Amino acid sequence: MIRLEDLRSLPRQAAAAARSIAVASSGRANPRFDGSVEAPGLRKPVRIVRDRFGVPHVYARSEAGAIYGQGFVHAQDRLFQIDLQRRLAAGRVAEAVGERGVETDRLMRRLGFADRAGRDLPALDADDRELLLAYTAGINAGMRSLPALPPEYALLDIQPEPWHPEHSLQLGRFLMFSFAPNWETELQRLELLAALGPERAALVDTDYPDDAPTATGAPIREAAGRLLEAYRAAIEAGAPGGGASNAWAVTGAHTASGAPLLACDPHLRPAIPTLFHVSHLSGGGLDVVGAAVPGLPGVIAGHNRDLAWGLTAGMADISDCYLTTLDPDDPGGYRTPDGWARGRVRIERIAVRDGETVEERVIETRHGPVVGLATGGERAIALRATPLEASETLAAMLAMARAADIGELEAALARWPGATFNFVFASREGDEGRVGYRLAGAVPARAHGEGLLPADGDTAADPPPPISGSELPGVLDPPGGAVVSANQHPGGDLELGEEFTEAWRALRIADLLGSGGPHTVASMQAMQVDLHSEPLCRLRDLSIALGVIGDASAEQVAADWDGQAGPDSAGAAMLETVYQQILLRLVRRVAGPVAPIVLGEAAEGAAGLFTPESRFHYRLQGPLIEACEHAASPWFDGREDRDRLLRAAWWSALGQLRERLGADPADWRWGRVASPAAGAHARRDSGDRPRLLARPLPGRR
Repeated sequence: MIRLEDLRSLPRQAAAAARSIAVASSGRANPRFDGSVEAPGLRKPVRIVRDRFGVPHVYARSEAGAIYGQGFVHAQDRLFQIDLQRRLAAGRVAEAVGERGVETDRLMRRLGFADRAGRDLPALDADDRELLLAYTAGINAGMRSLPALPPEYALLDIQPEPWHPEHSLQLGRFLMFSFAPNWETELQRLELLAALGPERAALVDTDYPDDAPTATGAPIREAAGRLLEAYRAAIEAGAPGGGASNAWAVTGAHTASGAPLLACDPHLRPAIPTLFHVSHLSGGGLDVVGAAVPGLPGVIAGHNRDLAWGLTAGMADISDCYLTTLDPDDPGGYRTPDGWARGRVRIERIAVRDGETVEERVIETRHGPVVGLATGGERAIALRATPLEASETLAAMLAMARAADIGELEAALARWPGATFNFVFASREGDEGRVGYRLAGAVPARAHGEGLLPADGDTAADPPPPISGSELPGVLDPPGGAVVSANQHPGGDLELGEEFTEAWRALRIADLLGSGGPHTVASMQAMQVDLHSEPLCRLRDLSIALGVIGDASAEQVAADWDGQAGPDSAGAAMLETVYQQILLRLVRRVAGPVAPIVLGEAAEGAAGLFTPESRFHYRLQGPLIEACEHAASPWFDGREDRDRLLRAAWWSALGQLRERLGADPADWRWGRVASPAAGAHARRDSGDRPRLLARPLPGRR
């Protein structure tokens, strides 16, 4: 039995006295937050208390009971979300939305998350399987407890199905794969190379700077020219020649309390609901508070009584594309260095709402599944990605939650499979606590420069094994007593790819940690919402010095700007829009017809399912502003050319803003330019109904 208590609607002084809640007066059916609910499969009672923020606190007598309760509240709060993600991971979207879901389902079936999950379940050890079964039973009990289904089901005219353990496993693989940033980029690099040649392609696909800060503080292997070398090597090998988060921690030496502090704010695309769900789980060896991913048991970022940990996207390259020749005489055959081989073939049948069932033949090669045809259609693309391989995600997350010290936490991180994440952690150990950083995940062992472009699958060796988790970059007890992770390069000599973001955020965080203090929870929160933009300040200063703004009122607004890109900022509206104009003009100048690849305008449909934005332009802000500062650059033909482009960018940006926001630059607001809407879930028809489940984000003015 599960006992439910809701403390939100009561005065604080009377919070211990729970009462029943009724269906909301609007007529919508809400989950039950008070009373008792029968819980099949639960051996001992579980108590779930909702605090004044609606966060569930699950109290049980065992780990299995706590995980059961977590599954229960995930179904109460996020049933449609986990159901939709289950459909997406399994390649069953077309069942709900019809023909427009077929291409997505084709890709999911090729990747084979559901197929692999069926093989994962028997491989779990007995303890992890028991917890997964408890979580599954909790979801199903929570589903049955709902007075009515969430309204999305009525909109799509579908019904949820019972949850099975395999669904969590396939969802875990799917989410891990969504953080594999490189496989589409490899194919895009090949297109850039074919259209631009190595010199111009390397301009828009930049290296991580040698002098930029790394997460560990260690230097990286010499980076200058490594992408250019990779492009040239690809031509010699026969290739055609003609996506942010922050986390940081400080020891008690930097805090008012004398205890360590950790802050973490994973950035994801705006969505309703968000990916994460916060809860408190207490039972057996668990007493942990933090963020979980509904559909998966455990906590991915949070704290127990001894440790706190947060994460950011690791950005390391964990996937490789192989251009593979298929046997024209054998639907399952493909070429290897030893001749033709036969892959594992399976036939997937995709049900389509209001349409005919679609059959998809999936071939798995020695490198991985065939996911599509290469440009020109002469060869297939086989994908090797570590999230598609053996996985211990569940075991690693539960081991993290149980860890009593940093040694146990690092042992859990060494088991982290698939996609890479930067883990920042803090411990109560010692007089002032301890802090550390570790890149965790399964990263293929590669030689210098490998993995940036597709390999020749016909001749390439078998995939290398992953680097041992203990060999990945990390630092413990750094001399300054602080660690910072903002998707920048972790440092070290390993070949980790080139998808890391620029170091602006890491530099800003380090500056704020060093200039303030002693730090408190409030100062950490202020840092998390800091909106300072150093690159745009540099662009402003350069524009004023060169006299290229061409409008006295706009120049005054720019000069008065404090560097904060808040929603009410006129200066931010101008500088952000001007930078976008500079980016468009310079990339189109260099990349011509393939500029959309760099700018992210070409990614759509199934091909852009995981990386709908360009993996190139977000690494260009620093190089482009530096190019503007030093006109003797491959981007410009001297200072006059640089000045002409900047004047044109300002003229165009100011014209756009006047047309949209009015004549006076002082009245412009960045929030009126930038604020998007957060969309909710998939809808069966996209054009005929209003966006009932979309909401504007805060900051709209």
